[in-house]
Amino acid sequence: MPQARPLARPFQVATVLKRAAPYSDSPEAQLILEVLGQAVWDAMSRDRHNATLQRRGQLFFTRGHYRPFCELVGLEPDWVARVMRDYAGVEV
Repeated sequence: MPQARPLARPFQVATVLKRAAPYSDSPEAQLILEVLGQAVWDAMSRDRHNATLQRRGQLFFTRGHYRPFCELVGLEPDWVARVMRDYAGVEV
C-alpha cells in the first residue's frame, strides 16, 4: 500500500503532540515528549539517503512502541495514531 502524503510538516505534528500532553512540566515528561517528537521527525523523513531512519521511525508507530510513551505523558494513544495517520501520512 502506498504511503499517504503528509498534510503537515514534522515540526507541526511534533508540536501538536507536545501541546496536547497534559503532563509536560517535569524533566522526565519533557524527555518523553522529545522521544515522541524525534520519532515523528524520523518517520516523516524524506531524506532518501536516510531511508533506514525513516523506516525505524515508522516502525516505532506501526508496531505500537509509541503507546507506553503516550500513556506516561497523558496522551491518548489512539488519538496519536489518528494524528500520525491523518497528518503525518504514517499508517499506525
